[in-house]
Amino acid sequence: MAGLSSDDEQAADRLAFQLLHDAFCELAGVLKRANTAASDKMLDVIEDRMVAALSRLYADRAEGVNSDEVITAAGERLSAVLDEARGLSAPRNATSSSTKT
Repeated sequence: MAGLSSDDEQAADRLAFQLLHDAFCELAGVLKRANTAASDKMLDVIEDRMVAALSRLYADRAEGVNSDEVITAAGERLSAVLDEARGLSAPRNATSSSTKT
């Protein structure tokens, strides 16, 4: 397979994120219907781990000169997915996630 251009790499990342987002929210919904308390606990633990990972990346300045902005943007995206998985926000429109911004 030939190497991907930067734009194609970004498109692949968006697609992979959307597929993982959809699968994560579906899994959370299935668990919530089966056991609400377990679902809530799982999402709390996942959120704690994400916060810890982002905090380490922030402390290490792991994303270069724009670390603050990159890590903040990643955190906002992850927070939106967790909110949707918890049922706190409406599901994203699948077509809006595939358009470039």
